[in-house]
Amino acid sequence: MSVRELAERLRNMELGSNFDWNGIRSEIVAEYRKGGADLDRATLLQLYKIVMDAVEQSGNLGSEDLESFRKSRREEYNLLLISVCVMPDGNVSPEALRIVTEREVAAGRMSPDDELRTLAIGGPDAIEPAPPSPPKRTGLLGLFRKK
Repeated sequence: MSVRELAERLRNMELGSNFDWNGIRSEIVAEYRKGGADLDRATLLQLYKIVMDAVEQSGNLGSEDLESFRKSRREEYNLLLISVCVMPDGNVSPEALRIVTEREVAAGRMSPDDELRTLAIGGPDAIEPAPPSPPKRTGLLGLFRKK
C-alpha cells in the first residue's frame, strides 16, 4: 500500500473509540521502514501522530495505561527517527540526527526541548553532564610543596 493510499484510508476513517489503531500504527511503521522519499516519511510521521493523538484523547486508557502508552509511543517515534540516521557501520550519524530532529521540531511533531533533540544538538553531554573528574593525586610530596 502506498503512503497516499494509507493517508486516504485514514482520512476516510472515524478516529473514535472503536478503530483499529494498532493495526493502522503497524501499517504506518511498516511503510516507514520500507524507506522512500523524505516527503513520504514526513507524511507517515504525521499520520502516526494523528493516530496516536486520537488514542490518547479517546479516554479509553486508564492513567497507568495512558502513561505506559505515552512511553511506548515516544520510544517508537524516536526509533523511527533514529532508523533513518544509521550509517552503514551501524553507528548513528550525529549530523543526520540533527537534521531529522530539526525537521520534526519545525513540523510541530517534536518539542524543541525533547531529549532526542537535545542529544542531536549537543551530544550525550547535553543530556547528562559527565561526572566530575577525580581530584588530582599528589602523593606525599604534594604536601610539602610551596603554594
